[in-house]
Amino acid sequence: MYKHTLILGGKGLIGSHLVEAMVFTGISVRVFDRASVNLLIAPALMPQVELIEKDFSDAESLRYAL
Repeated sequence: MYKHTLILGGKGLIGSHLVEAMVFTGISVRVFDRASVNLLIAPALMPQVELIEKDFSDAESLRYAL
């Protein structure tokens, strides 16, 4: 079974821990967050994470992320 998830605000402290846990359990992760937020996701995990850096108010970007 293919599992994937979208994490809004996944670059921050709590979101980055959620990303790490999901990647380690084999879940494909897509992170949607503002470009102005510092990235706290471990660099070793980045090849397994799709990062979308857009604003939450941009409806078209949100549709793409889903």
